[in-house]
Amino acid sequence: MVVTTLDLAGASGGAFKIDGILGYTFFAQSLVEIDGGALRMRFGPPGSFAPRGARVAVDVDRAIPEARLQINGNVAGSFLIDTGNSGDLLLYHRFLDNHPGLVAVTQNRRSSFGVGGATASYHTSLDQLQLGDATLHHADADVMEGTSGAFADRFDAGNVGFGVLKNFTVTFDLAQRALYLERGPNFDDGRYR
Repeated sequence: MVVTTLDLAGASGGAFKIDGILGYTFFAQSLVEIDGGALRMRFGPPGSFAPRGARVAVDVDRAIPEARLQINGNVAGSFLIDTGNSGDLLLYHRFLDNHPGLVAVTQNRRSSFGVGGATASYHTSLDQLQLGDATLHHADADVMEGTSGAFADRFDAGNVGFGVLKNFTVTFDLAQRALYLERGPNFDDGRYR
């Protein structure tokens, strides 16, 4: 097991109050099930239990899980699946530059924090977010305004966080390039939380 030490509190200006991170290496070598509603996680060697729910293909070529998702019924994008993001959804400025009018621009400004520091963003929502066979309506989103750094990735549309994932039991089977989404009890015909 490879372990890296990092002062998360110092790197994030005190925004992170956590003891550690289970990163890509752990997820890539394990079958990991996260039940966000019950705040439970189980894991084992690949094949040690059967994943439940709809299969969603993921790309792991950059050592991060990325899935193609649909926004507002007709725009597809590649999204990072990020259990470490406590928000619902991040949309990257570059992606929105290529899809003008996809979301409403609001004056609801905020700062979003990551390990690399803070960046300016504004809060908005999507009409629809399609994940596998599940459609979420009125998903909250933060549009990252940075033009450089991790939140300005030129390949990805954005980042799906735990605020969305907690509505499912999510099983990561990265060895098979898949994740599985089983709708949780809070998921009711696309209305979630």
